[in-house]
Amino acid sequence: MSIFLGLRNDRGLSDGEIEYCVLAWRILCGEDQRILILDEAGIDYSRTRFIEDTNVVYLGANAYPGEGFSANSRMSDKWRESFDYMVSVEFERVVSQWIKNLSSSNDTSEIPDWARASGLYDAIKNGSVVTAAAV
Repeated sequence: MSIFLGLRNDRGLSDGEIEYCVLAWRILCGEDQRILILDEAGIDYSRTRFIEDTNVVYLGANAYPGEGFSANSRMSDKWRESFDYMVSVEFERVVSQWIKNLSSSNDTSEIPDWARASGLYDAIKNGSVVTAAAV
């Protein structure tokens, strides 16, 4: 394997990392929630996988990026200093980018049905997103 290829995480996830994954999962699924099984997430070398027969997802250690040079790997140790801070900042960045993309989308086929039904899309379309800067 080349040293330039990124690897996925193989260390069991911490309680905070699992909590972050659950929160992201809830947002990604929206109103159409899917079962996320956490039993193996804290175990080293566990793998995230979808079981089609039962329509459930097992969260594994590899849900997080590992070390290396790839789009899925962390490039800065600066963020590792405070995982709690990293989670909230990264989560806010992901959500605000998603809302920005949703509000400015010209392709209405990309708008999730639940965003239309809930009135979210109508409330934010052609709007702007403002986020606070971390100091």
